[in-house]
Amino acid sequence: MANYTLNEDAYIDSRINDQIRWYDKKSFRNKWCYFSFHLGFLFLSSLVPLVSLALPTCNILVAVFGAVAAFLAAMSSLMKFRDNWVHYRTTAEALKHEKFRFCAGGRPYDKDDAFNKLIDRIEYIVSQEHSVWLEYQADKDDKSSKSTGTANVTDDRY
Repeated sequence: MANYTLNEDAYIDSRINDQIRWYDKKSFRNKWCYFSFHLGFLFLSSLVPLVSLALPTCNILVAVFGAVAAFLAAMSSLMKFRDNWVHYRTTAEALKHEKFRFCAGGRPYDKDDAFNKLIDRIEYIVSQEHSVWLEYQADKDDKSSKSTGTANVTDDRY
């Protein structure tokens, strides 16, 4: 059996920094979607009364604005952009926190087994995030199968 080991720099670069970049990117994307959807919803919602007063014969335009605004609100809620943004940002910051504490030699990284503690704590943070995601997917699958009355046969967890 081969013995593979990573030194501290390789682990920090290939695991921690890679995870921080991934969570930063996902956090930014969800934040952008959250604000975009909500700004679109607010803009279109505010246009509905203005257009109906200014152009009383344009019922179709008012209906389209209202429908698109409702769609944006529903999609924002369904996709949980705000929850994902906060969750991904929290995970990224926790990873950064552990990395900087390790690099500075702060507690609990001021002992001989500092690198092993770092690995344990980083992997715990990542596995906790993964567990939360799996629970969310299971809840979503349960709700989907209950609402349709059928079992969900697709498994896109991996």
